[in-house]
Amino acid sequence: VDRGEEDVWQREYMAEYVPGGVSKIFPMLVRSMVTPHQQLMKSLSKDLRRIEFYVIADPAAASVFGVLFLALNPHTKRVYCLDEIYEDDQTQMTVVNMGKRIANIKKELAPDNEWMQVYDEAETWFQAEMLDHFNEHYSPTNKAKSDKESGLSLLKDIMLEGNLVISDRCDKLFWEMDNYSKSHQGKIPKTADHLIDCLRYAPSAMNYSLDEIPVEKPDELEVLRGRRWDHNADKSEE
Repeated sequence: VDRGEEDVWQREYMAEYVPGGVSKIFPMLVRSMVTPHQQLMKSLSKDLRRIEFYVIADPAAASVFGVLFLALNPHTKRVYCLDEIYEDDQTQMTVVNMGKRIANIKKELAPDNEWMQVYDEAETWFQAEMLDHFNEHYSPTNKAKSDKESGLSLLKDIMLEGNLVISDRCDKLFWEMDNYSKSHQGKIPKTADHLIDCLRYAPSAMNYSLDEIPVEKPDELEVLRGRRWDHNADKSEE
């Protein structure tokens, strides 16, 4: 039930008829997962040497060009959504423009750290042009070998374990996840999921697994997760 898959269980394992209806794919998503950006970065700055940084790109020439900037603490298994690009203006979707914007955000977030860069393998033009214009290498996803439902299921488990922290800069990501719902036929939508796709590609790029249980004490973000988002925002302005 917590994972929003009760209808799947009833249909596939209990052989019950389940009437159609729109249901949220991420029912566990709550505002307390959102943290003021400066507070999040302050927490990460205490342990930058062990933090891994990722750029995940979902390039497009027509619909939405999405980019997600992530960090992973491999010891606590916590995934941080640091920033995003959500570009729906086709005149701004050139590789030169997007490449400059990506570089500026990386420089602001973690200028001295190495970034692992990943892109949707279907958009090979993006890899070639980023290499040509910026001498930046992007590794392809392996989405052709991955099941979308399995990827979404892992994201749900990460969230249920309390291991997803979202910066308040990632408002489009939160909006996509909050509105991501199955159709009346129980189908996963193929629209308004550009940043969700970036997040779904991330665990594979990170070699992420929940098998190992973290033994470290929770950091200050554990406290933040128990507060309301607007309360956190008020505190950050004091």
